Amino acid sequence: MAKYSVLIPIAGHIRVEVEADSEDAAIEAALESDDLHLDNTEDWQAIEAFSQGNVCFCPRPWNAEATLEAA
Repeated sequence: MAKYSVLIPIAGHIRVEVEADSEDAAIEAALESDDLHLDNTEDWQAIEAFSQGNVCFCPRPWNAEATLEAA
């Protein structure tokens, strides 16, 4: 039997808490945060492909989202 090295795409979500003045600024701060690493992965799944044609196989949300926790 042959031996293969298989590279599997993974899709998931990392939650990062930041302080910011707006949702857009919060997303920008999170993308630059030192807390943005695999140890903070909230959810992930292995998938065969990210997309095919106009179908996306990644789990939602498909875009970064910011939620106000406290003002």
